[in-house]
Amino acid sequence: MSDLAHRLSIDLQPAFAAFLQTIASQQQGATQAMLERLRDEQLATLNQQRAVLEQLALQGNEAALPAALDVLLQEWAVKQACEVLLLSPGDSIDPADQNLRQGFWHRLERQRASLVAELAVLLSQGHEERARAEVQRNTHWEPFIRQLIQDQAAHQQFWQRAAYDGLLQHRQVLQEGQTIAARWSDVALQGIQQAQAGVSQAQQGVQQMYAFAGQVQSRAVDLLRATHQRQQVEVEEAVWRLNRRRWGTRLGCACAMVLAIPLLLLLCYLILTHLY
Repeated sequence: MSDLAHRLSIDLQPAFAAFLQTIASQQQGATQAMLERLRDEQLATLNQQRAVLEQLALQGNEAALPAALDVLLQEWAVKQACEVLLLSPGDSIDPADQNLRQGFWHRLERQRASLVAELAVLLSQGHEERARAEVQRNTHWEPFIRQLIQDQAAHQQFWQRAAYDGLLQHRQVLQEGQTIAARWSDVALQGIQQAQAGVSQAQQGVQQMYAFAGQVQSRAVDLLRATHQRQQVEVEEAVWRLNRRRWGTRLGCACAMVLAIPLLLLLCYLILTHLY
């Protein structure tokens, strides 16, 4: 209780000042009817403020309680001032009167203590109600949570079984793949061996082809050499024949020239003789 009073400690000066200001202002021409109407308005406002304060306490909203309590005490101070004025109609009340000030200050402190006690009860009651509501909610949700846990367990078992079956299938496929791979590796090995044998035969064939090509090349060289020698002989004979013909022609021309000169001289002589 003392801890709550410390948390809800507020300054009483605003409420005290509201009381004194209401006493001073309402004495200046305020009638009984006006005071009664103001009092009734303050009563209605106090009821509303008290309802708000109680609701905050039941909800456990302690942070908002000091401000609401301050407003409530100020409204209560205005109502108290109206009641003091209504109890002394026509009398002049001095707001500076010490007895008036001390008396109201004590009533204000008692009123605050009374409200704090009520708020403590309401806070405790709200806490208990929330605890009961939480228990009821837990009780209400317990079957659903239990069913949810069971469903999750069944779902997990289903996926575990599915994963196990998938693992078995994967292992079977892996074994089949290994068997097929081994079979194809044997086939590939046989193919490599056959290819190696084919390569050996091809190498032998190439060597034979090289030997045959060497023989053909040797024969071709001999044939070219013989052909070259024959062509050289034929060329020499053709050159000798050509030279012989050339020298025969030259010799014939020389003989003709030798024979033609005397004939020409004879012809000239005959012509000259005939003329003269």
